[in-house]
Amino acid sequence: MTSGLGGRFLEGYPVAVVQSVSRDGANYFATVKAKPLASLERLRYVLLLWPSTLDISKVKSMSPEEVRELVQNG
Repeated sequence: MTSGLGGRFLEGYPVAVVQSVSRDGANYFATVKAKPLASLERLRYVLLLWPSTLDISKVKSMSPEEVRELVQNG
C-alpha cells in the first residue's frame, strides 16, 4: 500500500501483495518479493522508482514528446 508520505499518491492505495521476505546476515536490508496487483502484461508503460533525496513536489512534469527529445538528443 502507498504511504502517502511523498504527497504524490494517496495513503492506502494497494499496489502489490508481498509473496516473501528473506533476510541474511550479509545484508542490512531484507529482500522482499511482491506480486503487483496491476496486470503488467496489459500495460504499455511502467515507471520504476527508486528512493531519492529529491523533493518530488518541485519536479517538473514532462510530456512524452519532451522525454523522447531528451532521450534522443541528450
